[in-house]
Amino acid sequence: MLIVGLITWLLAQGTKLSSRANMIITAIKIGVVLLVIVVGFFHFNSANLSPFIRPGCRRPRAPVMGWSNRCCS
Repeated sequence: MLIVGLITWLLAQGTKLSSRANMIITAIKIGVVLLVIVVGFFHFNSANLSPFIRPGCRRPRAPVMGWSNRCCS
């Protein structure tokens, strides 16, 4: 009975440790994503959005690498 209790206690401790590690890793990932969004917000330049499609854009006769060049349609 003592051995079963010891094994149960070890498994419970492992579950708690794994849960904590997952929470820490998830918090780091969310922090990195938020950091990228905040830094990108300050580097945003709306002048780069105009013109979105260049005026002299022509559609190629054959698809380029599997794409049909939808930006010029």
